[in-house]
Formats: sequence, structure tokens, C-alpha cells
Amino acid sequence: MGCLGVVYEYVLEVAEAFAVRESRSSTTWKEVREELKPELWAPVPPVVSAVDHFELVLNPYTRWFRNACVKVERTRLPGDTPSSGQRQDWLSAILEQVAIQKAPDLVAFLTNVPFVSPLVIDQAIMTLVYKEPYIDKSYNVFSLGAANEIKGMALELHCDAEQCVPTIDKLLHVFQEQALRYMWYMAGPLGIRFVAPSDAFLAPEAGRMTCTIELAMLVGLRTGEDLARHVKERMCTKDSTSVRVHWGLDLDFATGEDLRAWYPDFGRWQEVYKGLNSTGMFNNKFTDRMGISL
Repeated sequence: MGCLGVVYEYVLEVAEAFAVRESRSSTTWKEVREELKPELWAPVPPVVSAVDHFELVLNPYTRWFRNACVKVERTRLPGDTPSSGQRQDWLSAILEQVAIQKAPDLVAFLTNVPFVSPLVIDQAIMTLVYKEPYIDKSYNVFSLGAANEIKGMALELHCDAEQCVPTIDKLLHVFQEQALRYMWYMAGPLGIRFVAPSDAFLAPEAGRMTCTIELAMLVGLRTGEDLARHVKERMCTKDSTSVRVHWGLDLDFATGEDLRAWYPDFGRWQEVYKGLNSTGMFNNKFTDRMGISL
């Protein structure tokens, strides 16, 4: 974040190319939440530990009395495994559902009729499911597809993985509430993943296995930032057990008070900061906003 110096060089450690088998199955949040309940984290629920990469694509809105969900399970294979099958990303699916070709047209469409978002997301999610696994090189499997080409913004929430079910339940309630009260809607599904804890003092994953919940929004939707700000205010508390916001995707919502409350090792980080920035050379807009400039 530019607090402790300037990166002028870096070295990448790479691995041999490998293939990935990706399976996508249709489910609902009600069903999958039973596989992620707090008591199953001992240390990791079987549904997560059974594969190399586990992900959920979740409609934040209720349709037909359920929140549609796609379970994505990926397993690494030897690099010479032949490719097979095909896949579709959620943005391409949404564009097909509303019979338009480009994301700017989608922004205009959802701006004029935001209340159709739950239906569009629901139908798009269902097109992501396929009967046969998709096998390809990792750089193709992990690609976002059409979403790589659009102007987007996101808020990414990080919670204790053990508490993912109550956290997601609360988030879905917030979305439903804001849709009914203000007609504020997301333009896409939630992306939910699980990552290992980090020993970095200010990493959003610091000290705990983490569930990441990505709220992707299209630039141009007038209510997108308002919704994201409200979500941050409702979901985050002022203590170390709080949902944390990813530094690179916080839309400048995080505050100095959040920083000190969320990270128990902030004091240790600050001592390093004082030593490496003793002259204030690396003070910047971020350090000013967070109240840590010398």
C-alpha cells in the first residue's frame, strides 16, 4: 500500500503448468449452508477439503423461495491431461439472458429496470451448470472470461471461515432489505471462496482461515457504491472478530478506527512502519486517511 517503501523489482517462483478438472453443480444456499455450519470446521468441512479449490456462486436475492447457488469444485491434474468440455462465465450468461452484446448496454438496462436483477442473476447462474466436467489448463479454468474486459468495482468481505454461515445469512438479509427499501440491487452473483490464514500483520486473512465474499458491481450503476457502503457499515464491527474489508477492494470505506479494531497486531506493524518511514518519506493519501502518517 506504499507505506513501507517502493517496489522496484520482484522475482516470481513458478510451477510446471497443470490441468484442472472443474465441476459445477446446481444447489441452493439452504442446502450448502448445512455443509458449512460452524461445528463442521474441525478444522475444515469435508465439502471444502475434498477438492483443491472450492467456490460458490450465489444469487444474493431470493427467487422461488430460495437463493440459487452453484457449487464449483476444482481438482488439479497432471499437465498432460487432455482438455475436454466447455464452460460459460456468469457475465456472458447475463448478457445472453437480456439479449444484448456489451456490458455498457447491460448497465443501461439494469439502471432503467433494476428490479429485474434477481431474475436475471437467477437464470444466468443456472446456465453455468454442466453435466460433464470441464478440463483445461489452469490459466483458462481460473480466467474470469468476459468479466476481464469490463469496467467493474468490487467490495470484498473477509470473515472467519468458521462463521461463514451466519455471516452470509446476515449479508443476504441486508441485500433483501435494501432491495425492498431503496431498490438497490447487485448486478451479479456473490463469489465465495476459502483461503488459508496469513501471518502478515495487516492481511485481511491475518490469524484465521478466511471466507472471502466478493460483491462485484458494474461501473455506471448509480446505486452500486451506495449499496456497497451500506453493506460495509452493516457487516463490519469495531473488534478483531469483525468482517474485514480487502484493502485493494474497499472503495475507500475502511477507516483508521477499523484498522486499529480489526487487526490485533497493528501495534507491531506500526513499530516496523516507524522504523522504515522515520522521515515520513512514504506518507501518502492512504496513510493520511488511515491516520498513520508520521
